[in-house]
Amino acid sequence: MLADFSEAGLVREPVLPGEGVCPSSMIDGIINRGHPWQLASLNLGRFFVLGGFKGVSADQLEQLFRHSLKICRDGGETVLPMALLALSELYKNGFANEEDYRLVTKIWDGIAGSDFIDRHHFRRFFDHDCRNRDDSVKLLEQVVRERTRLFPFTYR
Repeated sequence: MLADFSEAGLVREPVLPGEGVCPSSMIDGIINRGHPWQLASLNLGRFFVLGGFKGVSADQLEQLFRHSLKICRDGGETVLPMALLALSELYKNGFANEEDYRLVTKIWDGIAGSDFIDRHHFRRFFDHDCRNRDDSVKLLEQVVRERTRLFPFTYR
């Protein structure tokens, strides 16, 4: 739960502009939470990108995607692949930096070496290496294109 009745405000805002909750208070409410809020943070950012609220700054969008990324990085081996969702949003929206591209390689290595993650499910990731920035960009573009196949509903 975001805060008292914030969910109702979230779905009301697109229908009744100006009468819903303040986007900044929603963002503040999410970025102070850990697992399992990585998906709420990611999806709220995606909602804002799609124009769900006016007046949300680029810094706030990036903050939401980076918060999702942090929770996934800190969440252990089984949550780590979901970091690719946040990284793909950072990339798609022009926020990705060199550290992010290096992290893509680490996640790729983590999936490849995992005893718990279903490597067969992510097999298309292994059609090419992921050793440099260009490889990382290709993988993030693949996540953007195939997000619903790679991350079924329960992962997003």
